[in-house]
Amino acid sequence: MHRPDRWGVLQFSTAEPGKAELRPDRAQPARDFLHRVYYRERELFKERKAYAPRFDDLSVSPPAADSPLSEPTLAVTPTGFEATVDLKMPDGKPQRWRIDHEARVRPDRPVKE
Repeated sequence: MHRPDRWGVLQFSTAEPGKAELRPDRAQPARDFLHRVYYRERELFKERKAYAPRFDDLSVSPPAADSPLSEPTLAVTPTGFEATVDLKMPDGKPQRWRIDHEARVRPDRPVKE
């Protein structure tokens, strides 16, 4: 019963009940990675009363070389922390995703190459 923020999927459809196909969340790899960062930062904050300023301090494995995710960034902010990672979308363009100390995950503007 832990981590209710990670439960379930909600998909709206105009199709008849039982006729719609579930469309997978293309951003799931970014969301999963950023939530691992969030939970680790939360653990460290309980221990140290400070957020980790570098990924090396988190003990979170970086995205694999064959992952659709880029090298992440991490920053301590005046109110907490923010982590970002770029996700290569099916069209080949990257989309930046971020999470903050309140577990808010959101996409950013498209990344310019």
